[in-house]
Amino acid sequence: MEKGFKIINKTVNILVLIALVVFVAGLFTVRETYIDAGMNHNTDILEWQDEAGETVTIPITMKNNQKNRYRTTLPKIREQEELWVNANFSTLEVYINGEEIYSVGESEIFGKSTRLGNGMAFVPMRPDYEGSEIEIVVEPYNTSSSRPTLKHTTLLTKSDYGFMILRNNCPRILLSIVIDIFAIMTFVICIYLTCVLKKPFEESRLYFYSGAFFLTCGVWTITDGRMLGALSGHLTTSGFINYATFALLSFCSAGLARALYVKKSIVLDVIYYLASLVFILEMLGFAVFGIDLVVTLKYSQSMGAFVLMNLILTSVLMVIKGDAAMKKRLAPGVILMSIFGLISLGSFFSGGKWSFYFMLALLMLLITIVIEVLTSLYDMIKSAIQVQEMRNYAYTDGLTGLKNRRAYVEDLENVSARDDKDSLIIVAIDLNGLKKVNDELGHAAGDEMINEGGHIIRDSFAKYGETYRMGGDEFSTLFYGSKEALAECLKAMQETAATHKGDMVNEISISFGYAVWADHSDKSITEIEKMADADMYHNKSEYYKRTGNDKRR
Repeated sequence: MEKGFKIINKTVNILVLIALVVFVAGLFTVRETYIDAGMNHNTDILEWQDEAGETVTIPITMKNNQKNRYRTTLPKIREQEELWVNANFSTLEVYINGEEIYSVGESEIFGKSTRLGNGMAFVPMRPDYEGSEIEIVVEPYNTSSSRPTLKHTTLLTKSDYGFMILRNNCPRILLSIVIDIFAIMTFVICIYLTCVLKKPFEESRLYFYSGAFFLTCGVWTITDGRMLGALSGHLTTSGFINYATFALLSFCSAGLARALYVKKSIVLDVIYYLASLVFILEMLGFAVFGIDLVVTLKYSQSMGAFVLMNLILTSVLMVIKGDAAMKKRLAPGVILMSIFGLISLGSFFSGGKWSFYFMLALLMLLITIVIEVLTSLYDMIKSAIQVQEMRNYAYTDGLTGLKNRRAYVEDLENVSARDDKDSLIIVAIDLNGLKKVNDELGHAAGDEMINEGGHIIRDSFAKYGETYRMGGDEFSTLFYGSKEALAECLKAMQETAATHKGDMVNEISISFGYAVWADHSDKSITEIEKMADADMYHNKSEYYKRTGNDKRR
């Protein structure tokens, strides 16, 4: 059964990816059939006369499935003003003194007719139309979320409309920006975990679905109400993005619920597959068979309501089963999300206005997810720091702070992978007279000699390589540079050691030996290491002969 679910999961994900590609491809196939315009408030034309000659005031609930005619006398019109008509229409016609000046029907995506752009229109006006009789003929249609209503008829200029849109939608724009910033953050974390740290997807899926959820919410937030489409004039494109992202929102929400719940759940898997199927069928059904998204919106809305209930339940269970810290951290957001979500669901199923409470529920959910993701990220960083600290402790010599023998062995094994390996010189180093210092001055003096000697060696070679304490008074350096540079470093090391004045030890004597990788290319790294040791022991023996000191005393 587990294998079967894996196959289903892989198949669904591939189909979702195909549907996403179809969605993106559809953006390049949009053909607008209305006049391109753009346009804030100047003059509201509130009163019109219906066919019976009775005065009606905007907004008007129109008779469905037939042409509705309204006429009025135009007020003064400024240069570049246009008539903004906000209504859900199948067709829209505008007449000035009985002469048709504008008409619009359906647009096209994938070469198939759609009503996605038929939510508003901008009708070009001229100053000489002042005082003329204008008649608008609207053939409306119902959507799953609204009645056929003529909501606004306003005269505007393009710049005024732009300012109005930005001013009236400032909270929505800011919310969208914040959401998309978190989307980028979570996607970067997911990519880092998966591609850099090579973690399995199970460990990074919370960040993946959080990023997908944030991104979809951000796009849906800014396209809801066709704000971008109205500003750019591409109302059909904006409507397409808005409807598609709403359907995609259910898929992302279902995936997020699985990631938040952590444990394996067949119920959550089935909900995820259902939400995926709705999105796949909507996109492919539209692209292949021309099934308009306006018609299928009710299915994605129902799926959205179902997934919202699922997310509320999952979040509540997560908090209930969580520890005290999680309850304190997430309970307020989950409670508010549950309240707004349940109100939204009640309004949706009763045919009322549900979208406002749905947005509030989404906002609470976003806040909850952000808190949980940031907490998870903090725990991950804290764990990574602890692992690094443990690694540093394991690879560091406690007395000198230099890298230890374990680090030396590992770095030596990785030499062949370095670009500058041909310039490697292994330097073996020993402190002279440590036993005598320990015997005559005590082990504290011996520790000082090792510590200070190690720092002198490290500082002398710091520009060219790493120094390691191998144990006792033995050190090694992996030096990457020329023989001339090595000679200068060795000279500086000996001069610094000879003039050293410590608290208990004055003057440190150092013996060394080295072997050059390039001079022994036929030798293994272990053999070169032994050659450096042999050279060092030879020099050490010469030192004791020269000074008359027996190193064992």
